[in-house]
Amino acid sequence: MFNWLKKLFGSKSETIEVSKSQSTTHQDNLLDCRNMNCPMPIIKISQKLKSMSIGETVTVTATDPAFQLDVEAWVRKTENELVSFEDSGYEKIAVIKKLK
Repeated sequence: MFNWLKKLFGSKSETIEVSKSQSTTHQDNLLDCRNMNCPMPIIKISQKLKSMSIGETVTVTATDPAFQLDVEAWVRKTENELVSFEDSGYEKIAVIKKLK
């Protein structure tokens, strides 16, 4: 393999270890809130965070048109962190990190 590829992507074993740990974490903390309207996505997020440890993240997929405003207000109120938010039109994906 080319040395620059090794520097850019690391060795094969490192990549496999990272992807396995990331996929396990993401599978455990996925929340499907599609086809739920307000306030159900926020209620489901609240319930999920109760079972999580501080520092963990949850990835939430929702279709509620007001989801972005709702989740932004909720993280401010609960003092958690909105790590990222992606709006692809119909689906919205939020990554929330538990801080408290």
